[in-house]
Amino acid sequence: MQFFYKIFTKPLYTQIIDKPIERESEMILINRINKRLLIAKILLIAATIFFLTNISADCTPERTVDNLPLDPEFHPQLGTYYYQVNWNRVNVGKARISIDLENDLYTIMVHAETNRKLDKIYKIRYKGESRISTEPLTPIKAKINEKVKSTKKETTIEFQKDGTIKSSEVKSKKGKPSKTTEREFQTENFTLDPFSATCLVRRLDWEVGMEEIFDVITGEDQYLLELKCIKQTTIEIAGTKRLAWEIVPELTKLDTEEQEKNDQKKDDMTIYVSADKAKEMLKIKVALKVGYFRIILEKFEPAL
Repeated sequence: MQFFYKIFTKPLYTQIIDKPIERESEMILINRINKRLLIAKILLIAATIFFLTNISADCTPERTVDNLPLDPEFHPQLGTYYYQVNWNRVNVGKARISIDLENDLYTIMVHAETNRKLDKIYKIRYKGESRISTEPLTPIKAKINEKVKSTKKETTIEFQKDGTIKSSEVKSKKGKPSKTTEREFQTENFTLDPFSATCLVRRLDWEVGMEEIFDVITGEDQYLLELKCIKQTTIEIAGTKRLAWEIVPELTKLDTEEQEKNDQKKDDMTIYVSADKAKEMLKIKVALKVGYFRIILEKFEPAL
C-alpha cells in the first residue's frame, strides 16, 4: 500500500536525529524509499508492493491457479489482524486487516494510517477492500482509497470472466479538478490484486526451497511476482516465540517498453509467515540505508 512506502519522510528522520536537512535532500530520500518499498503496496494490504528484478516475462511459462501448490486444508480465520508500523524501532503508524466470509466470497478490508506525530508532517489515510471467490481462488473486485495530505486517489479494479481486467483511477487535489484514468489489461496468467495476493501467500503450502510465480495488478501497473522460501526460523511476536517461513519476494514490471529495475539486493525485503495451520502474516522487514522498516503483528481478534 502507498501508506507503507510513503510514511518515511526526511522530516521525520530530521526530528529523530535533530539535524537540519535541506528540502532537496528530503525529496531525494522520499523518492528512493518510494521505490524500495513498492512491495508493501502489494502484500499487506500490503504494500503492493515488491522490489524489481530482471526476470523476463517472455521466458516464463503460463501461470494458472491450478499450477500453484495450494493447501486444501487452509481456511483463514475470520476476524481482524492489527499491525504496528515502525521505522528504526520508532512507531510511525498502524494498520489492520479484516477478513470476512459470506456466500463463498471472502472480503478483505485494509485500513492504515500514520500516527498523530507524523500527521503534522505527512498525513496519510488508506483504505482498501477486495472480494475473492473461494473455489477456485479468484479475485472479483478491489477498491482502494488513498489520501496523502490534500491529494485523494480512488482506484477500482474489476476482473472479468474472459480474463480482461479493467481499472479506473480518480485523482483529485484540493482546489483542482479531478482527473479520471481508465485502463484495461489482457492476460492469460493467474492474476491478483494486492489484497488477494496476501490471501494467496497464506494459502500456499510452503516448504524450504519452494519458489512460486504469479501476476499482480495494482490498478496502474501489472507485475510478475516471484516468492522464494529460503528457510524456516523462529521470531518473537507479541512476546511469543513463533515458528515462521522466511520468504523473499522479487517483482518485475510487465511492460516491454519500461522494465523498471531496482538496485536493491533481493534479501533487502523479507516476509515472515507463521509455519502452522493459521499461516498468519507475522512480519515484513525492509532494510534501508537509513535503518529498518518493520510491519509487525500485534494481535488478532476473531470475528464474533
